[in-house]
Amino acid sequence: IQIAWDPKSSQELKGQAFDFLHQLRDDPSGWQICLDLFTREPQTSEVVRLVSIEVVNNAIVNLRLDDQSLQFIKDKLLSYCRRVYGTSSTQAQLDPASLQNKLSQTVTSLFVYCYKQSWTSFIDDFLALTYSATGSTGDNAAGTAMYLRILDSIHDEIADVLTTRTGAEQKRNNDLKDLVRDRDVQKVAQSWQDILKQWSGKEDSLVEKCLRVVGRWVNWVDISLIVNQDFLTILMQLIGRASPSRGEDRVRDAAVGCLTETVAKKMKSSDKMDMIEFLNLGDIVSQL
Repeated sequence: IQIAWDPKSSQELKGQAFDFLHQLRDDPSGWQICLDLFTREPQTSEVVRLVSIEVVNNAIVNLRLDDQSLQFIKDKLLSYCRRVYGTSSTQAQLDPASLQNKLSQTVTSLFVYCYKQSWTSFIDDFLALTYSATGSTGDNAAGTAMYLRILDSIHDEIADVLTTRTGAEQKRNNDLKDLVRDRDVQKVAQSWQDILKQWSGKEDSLVEKCLRVVGRWVNWVDISLIVNQDFLTILMQLIGRASPSRGEDRVRDAAVGCLTETVAKKMKSSDKMDMIEFLNLGDIVSQL
Protein backbone atom coordinates (compact mmCIF):
# COMPACT_ATOMS: atom_id res chain seq x y z
CA ILE A 1 0.00 0.00 0.00
CA GLN A 2 2.79 2.42 0.87
CA ILE A 3 4.55 1.67 -2.43
CA ALA A 4 1.33 2.28 -4.40
CA TRP A 5 0.74 5.69 -2.78
CA ASP A 6 4.36 6.83 -2.53
CA PRO A 7 4.96 9.62 -5.09
CA LYS A 8 8.62 8.59 -5.21
CA SER A 9 7.84 5.05 -6.38
CA SER A 10 8.56 4.23 -10.03
CA GLN A 11 5.55 3.76 -12.31
CA GLU A 12 6.50 0.14 -12.86
CA LEU A 13 6.65 -0.54 -9.15
CA LYS A 14 3.39 1.33 -8.57
CA GLY A 15 1.74 -0.82 -11.24
CA GLN A 16 2.89 -4.00 -9.56
CA ALA A 17 1.66 -2.73 -6.18
CA PHE A 18 -1.81 -1.86 -7.51
CA ASP A 19 -2.05 -5.23 -9.28
CA PHE A 20 -1.26 -6.92 -5.98
CA LEU A 21 -3.91 -4.87 -4.13
CA HIS A 22 -6.55 -5.78 -6.73
CA GLN A 23 -5.72 -9.44 -6.16
CA LEU A 24 -5.88 -8.88 -2.40
CA ARG A 25 -9.42 -7.48 -2.64
CA ASP A 26 -10.62 -10.64 -4.39
CA ASP A 27 -8.70 -13.10 -2.22
CA PRO A 28 -11.07 -14.89 0.21
CA SER A 29 -8.53 -14.55 3.04
CA GLY A 30 -7.11 -11.12 2.16
CA TRP A 31 -9.41 -9.32 4.62
CA GLN A 32 -7.79 -11.03 7.60
CA ILE A 33 -4.40 -9.32 7.41
CA CYS A 34 -6.14 -6.05 6.48
CA LEU A 35 -8.33 -6.23 9.57
CA ASP A 36 -5.20 -6.65 11.69
CA LEU A 37 -3.52 -3.73 9.89
CA PHE A 38 -6.48 -1.46 10.63
CA THR A 39 -6.89 -2.33 14.31
CA ARG A 40 -3.35 -3.01 15.48
CA GLU A 41 -1.32 -0.95 17.94
CA PRO A 42 0.79 1.01 17.36
CA GLN A 43 -1.16 2.33 14.39
CA THR A 44 0.28 2.24 10.91
CA SER A 45 -0.09 5.12 8.42
CA GLU A 46 -3.47 6.62 7.54
CA VAL A 47 -3.41 5.47 3.90
CA VAL A 48 -2.54 1.89 4.91
CA ARG A 49 -5.44 1.84 7.38
CA LEU A 50 -7.85 3.41 4.87
CA VAL A 51 -7.08 0.84 2.16
CA SER A 52 -7.14 -1.97 4.72
CA ILE A 53 -10.62 -1.15 6.05
CA GLU A 54 -11.84 -0.80 2.45
CA VAL A 55 -10.63 -4.36 1.73
CA VAL A 56 -12.50 -5.57 4.83
CA ASN A 57 -15.68 -3.78 3.75
CA ASN A 58 -15.40 -5.23 0.25
CA ALA A 59 -15.08 -8.72 1.73
CA ILE A 60 -18.24 -8.26 3.81
CA VAL A 61 -20.27 -6.97 0.87
CA ASN A 62 -18.94 -9.00 -2.05
CA LEU A 63 -17.16 -12.17 -0.92
CA ARG A 64 -20.08 -13.94 0.83
CA LEU A 65 -18.23 -14.53 4.11
CA ASP A 66 -19.52 -17.24 6.42
CA ASP A 67 -21.12 -16.47 9.77
CA GLN A 68 -17.95 -17.29 11.70
CA SER A 69 -15.90 -14.80 9.66
CA LEU A 70 -18.55 -12.08 10.04
CA GLN A 71 -18.63 -12.70 13.79
CA PHE A 72 -14.85 -12.41 13.96
CA ILE A 73 -14.89 -9.06 12.09
CA LYS A 74 -17.74 -7.82 14.28
CA ASP A 75 -15.89 -8.66 17.51
CA LYS A 76 -12.67 -7.08 16.28
CA LEU A 77 -14.25 -3.82 15.07
CA LEU A 78 -16.53 -3.45 18.10
CA SER A 79 -13.53 -3.94 20.38
CA TYR A 80 -11.66 -1.31 18.36
CA CYS A 81 -14.54 1.18 18.61
CA ARG A 82 -14.75 0.68 22.36
CA ARG A 83 -11.02 1.20 22.73
CA VAL A 84 -10.77 4.30 20.52
CA TYR A 85 -14.19 5.93 20.96
CA GLY A 86 -15.06 4.64 24.42
CA THR A 87 -14.85 6.35 27.76
CA SER A 88 -11.05 6.64 27.83
CA SER A 89 -10.67 8.15 24.37
CA THR A 90 -8.80 11.41 23.84
CA GLN A 91 -8.72 13.69 20.83
CA ALA A 92 -5.22 12.47 19.96
CA GLN A 93 -6.46 8.88 19.64
CA LEU A 94 -9.34 9.57 17.27
CA ASP A 95 -9.21 8.64 13.60
CA PRO A 96 -9.24 11.30 10.87
CA ALA A 97 -12.67 11.98 9.34
CA SER A 98 -11.92 9.86 6.26
CA LEU A 99 -11.19 6.83 8.43
CA GLN A 100 -14.24 7.45 10.62
CA ASN A 101 -16.42 7.52 7.51
CA LYS A 102 -14.96 4.28 6.18
CA LEU A 103 -15.20 2.62 9.60
CA SER A 104 -18.87 3.57 9.98
CA GLN A 105 -19.56 2.31 6.44
CA THR A 106 -17.91 -1.04 7.26
CA VAL A 107 -19.82 -1.34 10.53
CA THR A 108 -23.02 -0.61 8.58
CA SER A 109 -22.19 -3.40 6.14
CA LEU A 110 -21.98 -5.72 9.14
CA PHE A 111 -25.33 -4.36 10.32
CA VAL A 112 -26.91 -5.35 7.00
CA TYR A 113 -25.74 -8.96 7.24
CA CYS A 114 -25.81 -9.53 11.01
CA TYR A 115 -28.55 -7.39 12.62
CA LYS A 116 -31.36 -9.81 11.87
CA GLN A 117 -29.93 -12.75 13.81
CA SER A 118 -26.34 -12.66 15.06
CA TRP A 119 -25.99 -9.01 16.15
CA THR A 120 -29.32 -8.12 17.69
CA SER A 121 -27.57 -5.86 20.24
CA PHE A 122 -26.11 -3.63 17.50
CA ILE A 123 -27.87 -0.40 18.57
CA ASP A 124 -27.21 -1.05 22.27
CA ASP A 125 -23.51 -1.68 21.63
CA PHE A 126 -22.95 1.63 19.85
CA LEU A 127 -25.34 3.62 22.03
CA ALA A 128 -23.17 2.50 24.98
CA LEU A 129 -20.28 4.46 23.45
CA THR A 130 -22.11 7.69 24.25
CA TYR A 131 -21.93 7.11 28.01
CA SER A 132 -19.29 8.10 30.51
CA ALA A 133 -17.41 5.61 32.66
CA THR A 134 -20.13 5.80 35.31
CA GLY A 135 -22.81 4.98 32.75
CA SER A 136 -25.12 7.64 34.19
CA THR A 137 -24.87 10.35 31.54
CA GLY A 138 -24.17 10.35 27.84
CA ASP A 139 -21.24 12.73 28.14
CA ASN A 140 -18.68 10.98 25.93
CA ALA A 141 -18.35 13.31 22.92
CA ALA A 142 -16.21 10.99 20.78
CA GLY A 143 -18.54 8.04 21.29
CA THR A 144 -21.61 10.19 20.64
CA ALA A 145 -20.16 11.45 17.37
CA MET A 146 -19.41 7.88 16.22
CA TYR A 147 -22.90 6.69 17.25
CA LEU A 148 -24.53 9.47 15.20
CA ARG A 149 -22.19 8.79 12.27
CA ILE A 150 -23.30 5.14 12.26
CA LEU A 151 -27.00 6.09 12.43
CA ASP A 152 -26.42 8.38 9.46
CA SER A 153 -24.68 5.58 7.58
CA ILE A 154 -27.51 3.13 8.31
CA HIS A 155 -29.98 5.58 6.76
CA ASP A 156 -27.77 5.88 3.68
CA GLU A 157 -27.63 2.09 3.33
CA ILE A 158 -31.24 1.05 3.91
CA ALA A 159 -33.46 4.13 3.55
CA ASP A 160 -31.97 6.60 1.06
CA VAL A 161 -34.61 6.86 -1.68
CA LEU A 162 -32.18 8.50 -4.12
CA THR A 163 -30.04 5.36 -4.35
CA THR A 164 -30.99 2.82 -7.02
CA ARG A 165 -31.57 -0.68 -5.60
CA THR A 166 -32.30 -4.08 -7.07
CA GLY A 167 -35.57 -5.74 -6.09
CA ALA A 168 -33.74 -8.09 -3.70
CA GLU A 169 -31.84 -5.22 -2.08
CA GLN A 170 -35.01 -3.21 -1.64
CA LYS A 171 -36.77 -6.12 0.04
CA ARG A 172 -33.78 -6.67 2.31
CA ASN A 173 -33.76 -2.98 3.25
CA ASN A 174 -37.50 -2.93 3.93
CA ASP A 175 -37.11 -5.95 6.21
CA LEU A 176 -34.26 -4.23 8.06
CA LYS A 177 -36.29 -1.06 8.52
CA ASP A 178 -39.15 -3.13 9.95
CA LEU A 179 -36.73 -4.83 12.34
CA VAL A 180 -35.31 -1.49 13.51
CA ARG A 181 -38.84 -0.18 14.08
CA ASP A 182 -39.78 -3.28 16.09
CA ARG A 183 -36.61 -3.60 18.16
CA ASP A 184 -34.80 -0.36 18.64
CA VAL A 185 -36.45 2.76 17.26
CA GLN A 186 -37.88 3.78 20.67
CA LYS A 187 -34.45 3.82 22.30
CA VAL A 188 -32.92 5.53 19.24
CA ALA A 189 -35.52 8.30 19.45
CA GLN A 190 -34.92 8.66 23.19
CA SER A 191 -31.18 8.87 22.53
CA TRP A 192 -31.80 11.84 20.21
CA GLN A 193 -33.55 13.72 23.00
CA ASP A 194 -30.82 12.82 25.47
CA ILE A 195 -28.06 13.95 23.10
CA LEU A 196 -29.77 17.26 22.35
CA LYS A 197 -30.29 17.95 26.06
CA GLN A 198 -26.75 16.89 27.00
CA TRP A 199 -24.88 18.89 24.34
CA SER A 200 -27.04 21.99 23.73
CA GLY A 201 -24.91 24.99 24.56
CA LYS A 202 -21.81 22.79 24.94
CA GLU A 203 -20.94 21.16 21.63
CA ASP A 204 -22.77 22.60 18.62
CA SER A 205 -21.31 20.06 16.17
CA LEU A 206 -22.99 17.17 18.02
CA VAL A 207 -26.31 19.02 18.27
CA GLU A 208 -26.21 19.84 14.56
CA LYS A 209 -25.31 16.24 13.62
CA CYS A 210 -28.09 14.84 15.79
CA LEU A 211 -30.70 17.15 14.24
CA ARG A 212 -29.63 16.16 10.74
CA VAL A 213 -29.89 12.46 11.65
CA VAL A 214 -33.41 13.03 13.03
CA GLY A 215 -34.36 14.89 9.85
CA ARG A 216 -33.29 11.89 7.76
CA TRP A 217 -34.78 9.12 9.92
CA VAL A 218 -38.13 10.88 10.30
CA ASN A 219 -39.01 9.82 6.77
CA TRP A 220 -39.27 6.14 7.77
CA VAL A 221 -39.99 5.99 11.50
CA ASP A 222 -43.20 6.61 13.45
CA ILE A 223 -43.96 10.35 13.35
CA SER A 224 -45.08 10.28 17.00
CA LEU A 225 -41.46 9.73 18.03
CA ILE A 226 -40.69 13.25 16.84
CA VAL A 227 -44.05 15.02 16.98
CA ASN A 228 -44.47 14.92 20.74
CA GLN A 229 -44.27 17.64 23.36
CA ASP A 230 -40.91 16.62 24.84
CA PHE A 231 -39.07 16.58 21.52
CA LEU A 232 -40.80 19.67 20.15
CA THR A 233 -39.92 21.67 23.27
CA ILE A 234 -36.23 20.95 22.63
CA LEU A 235 -36.59 21.69 18.91
CA MET A 236 -38.37 25.01 19.47
CA GLN A 237 -35.68 26.11 21.92
CA LEU A 238 -33.01 25.44 19.30
CA ILE A 239 -34.99 27.18 16.55
CA GLY A 240 -35.58 30.21 18.76
CA ARG A 241 -32.11 30.47 20.24
CA ALA A 242 -30.24 33.74 19.83
CA SER A 243 -28.14 33.77 16.67
CA PRO A 244 -24.47 34.79 16.78
CA SER A 245 -23.73 38.36 15.85
CA ARG A 246 -21.81 37.28 12.77
CA GLY A 247 -22.15 34.41 10.33
CA GLU A 248 -24.66 31.60 10.14
CA ASP A 249 -26.03 29.56 13.03
CA ARG A 250 -25.60 25.97 11.86
CA VAL A 251 -27.53 24.55 14.82
CA ARG A 252 -30.51 26.81 14.21
CA ASP A 253 -30.41 25.96 10.49
CA ALA A 254 -30.31 22.23 11.30
CA ALA A 255 -33.26 22.61 13.70
CA VAL A 256 -35.33 24.37 11.02
CA GLY A 257 -34.28 21.68 8.54
CA CYS A 258 -35.36 18.96 10.96
CA LEU A 259 -38.77 20.62 11.36
CA THR A 260 -39.05 20.97 7.57
CA GLU A 261 -38.33 17.27 7.02
CA THR A 262 -40.89 16.39 9.70
CA VAL A 263 -43.61 18.47 8.03
CA ALA A 264 -42.68 17.05 4.61
CA LYS A 265 -43.11 13.42 5.73
CA LYS A 266 -45.60 11.56 3.54
CA MET A 267 -48.85 10.75 5.34
CA LYS A 268 -52.62 10.91 4.93
CA SER A 269 -53.87 14.43 4.30
CA SER A 270 -56.02 14.43 7.45
CA ASP A 271 -53.03 13.33 9.55
CA LYS A 272 -50.88 16.01 7.91
CA MET A 273 -53.40 18.72 8.82
CA ASP A 274 -53.55 17.43 12.40
CA MET A 275 -49.77 17.59 12.60
CA ILE A 276 -49.60 21.13 11.19
CA GLU A 277 -52.17 22.21 13.77
CA PHE A 278 -50.29 20.45 16.59
CA LEU A 279 -47.01 22.04 15.54
CA ASN A 280 -48.66 25.47 15.42
CA LEU A 281 -46.66 26.18 12.28
CA GLY A 282 -48.24 29.55 11.59
CA ASP A 283 -46.89 30.99 14.82
CA ILE A 284 -43.49 29.38 14.31
CA VAL A 285 -43.12 30.90 10.84
CA SER A 286 -44.23 34.30 12.17
CA GLN A 287 -41.63 34.14 14.94
CA LEU A 288 -38.89 33.18 12.50
